[in-house]
Amino acid sequence: MKRLAPSVADWTERTIAGDRGSGDLVGGDAVPETLLPLMRRHFTEHLPVLSMASEALAKWAASADPGTEVPRGFDMAPLTVEGHTGMGMLRAFSLFRLQDALNALGALTGDDRARADTLLDRTGGEALKAFKLPVRLERKNYRLVLAG
Repeated sequence: MKRLAPSVADWTERTIAGDRGSGDLVGGDAVPETLLPLMRRHFTEHLPVLSMASEALAKWAASADPGTEVPRGFDMAPLTVEGHTGMGMLRAFSLFRLQDALNALGALTGDDRARADTLLDRTGGEALKAFKLPVRLERKNYRLVLAG
């Protein structure tokens, strides 16, 4: 990696070492304009997949008890990246990470929530404002399980 991608190797070493790096975050909790196209693309390409994964989780969870280990994946589904469509696995872990994001969004109030909603509206992420997972997920012994 150091020979082919030295910057990636450096970043990996810093991450493993727990180095937070230097420099300041953007002031005022602002999102740089250069990130908006990246966010738009992410929402365009990944929200449909997350929605399908959520539906697959709901179908699976209908017959599962709390504490049951969640499958790593459910079904194969079409996904589109840069205009190219292929098949990909609908993954439970993606929903677990989404659950954290939805929790953070749901905890926002007042001006903070208004700013987040505006950012979602500007970047095609409006669906996150109403996105509801069918069940809660948690980690136990390094595995995802249905919350009890």
